[in-house]
Amino acid sequence: MSVVQNECDGRTNCFFNVNDGVFLPSNSSCLKNTILLVRYRCKSNIPAAPNILYIKVRSQHELLVVWSFNNNNGDRTKFQICWNKTAGGTDRDCHQGFYFKPTVISTTIPGLQSATKYTITVVRYTSDGATPSRKGQKVAITRSAPLQLQVRGIRSATSFQVKLGALQSADDMYVQIIVSKLRNNTKPTEHPGNDLIPYNENTVDNQPYIAAQIDGTNINQNSVFTVGDDKEYAPSGTRKRKRRSTNYQNVQLEPETYYSVFQRTFKSADLYYDSDWMDVIKTDELPTKASSTPLTNVSVVTTEGTAITQPGGGPDDEKQSGGCSEGRSAGTEDGEKYLVGIIVLIILVIILLVALAYFIYQIRRLKSSKANLENKCKDRNNSKEIDENLDNDDANYDHANYEEVENEESTYTALKRPGPGEEENDVHLYAHLNEVHKDYVNQAETGF
Repeated sequence: MSVVQNECDGRTNCFFNVNDGVFLPSNSSCLKNTILLVRYRCKSNIPAAPNILYIKVRSQHELLVVWSFNNNNGDRTKFQICWNKTAGGTDRDCHQGFYFKPTVISTTIPGLQSATKYTITVVRYTSDGATPSRKGQKVAITRSAPLQLQVRGIRSATSFQVKLGALQSADDMYVQIIVSKLRNNTKPTEHPGNDLIPYNENTVDNQPYIAAQIDGTNINQNSVFTVGDDKEYAPSGTRKRKRRSTNYQNVQLEPETYYSVFQRTFKSADLYYDSDWMDVIKTDELPTKASSTPLTNVSVVTTEGTAITQPGGGPDDEKQSGGCSEGRSAGTEDGEKYLVGIIVLIILVIILLVALAYFIYQIRRLKSSKANLENKCKDRNNSKEIDENLDNDDANYDHANYEEVENEESTYTALKRPGPGEEENDVHLYAHLNEVHKDYVNQAETGF
């Protein structure tokens, strides 16, 4: 009985070795039996050990410790909670020991530093309240400084840009962008656990999802990420993913819809810290043209439902790091696609008009060539007719000339100076000359 008591007291399961000589004398006939039956009775004032220990980050300076245990006999059980900084922390703080009777216990640890890793230890004591019986331990990180995620850059009906918060320490491995579509303009107050999944067709309102994962080496002071750029992001190569291997879909947002975002920074696969939820932002109406609105003044809805205005980022805020360059604005990309489409359409129209003009020019040129050819043929025919007429006129002209020359000879014959006895006929000679001249004029009028 002392063996069972030493090995099994305070435990729900126990294992021990039994020496045959302890229970049976050497001359007993039971030595041939290989079965050993052990009877024991548990003390009523020894409760079972805790089953679940859960640490939840409530804010930058507060952790919630939750655990449950099986208290079969309903006795009050003493527990104590202690905490200390994991990295370089030597001071250890503890709550004073307290008793709990319910099966689910929770308490808050306040006054912690933001974005700091703490080791939480829960100790359960035996019924005397002085002897530690069980101990549970977990590590948690408080939330980072508020307003790390800020609206910057471009906003459209399907996307908006946020400025990422800088990493808090060198051991931060990668960042996840968590997005939630909201039913109204109320900012979420609770952060989900480490069981988030990527977006899928079953994602509903007020259900946060992982939009993207970015390697920590690509995050700096000016890193800008576009929520809703409709791109796919692969898990970081530095993380050994056992439960999920699918990529993250940063799906386009819905027009005129409320959204909120927060940034989750991982130090390991199960150790992370979160930023506060960003103030609720409402996407624009669906534009008639593919355009995006620069956020010179962005209307952001606070948790009280009032609208505040944040100034747009300067040139430095518009720069993106290498890791976030893939997260360019979807509105910008849509505008670029629209512009490229317009340019291509204009070029095609110009090519079509040039081809049409060239085709019309060739047709007119062909018609002009035929007309010129016909005119040349007509000109040749007219030239032949003119040549024939000219030949006929020349013949008539020569004949008339010959006749004229004969008249002139007769004229010159008549003009011969008279002899000594012919002076009295001078008047007659002049009269004959005038008559010949008159005949010449009449020939000219007839068409010569």
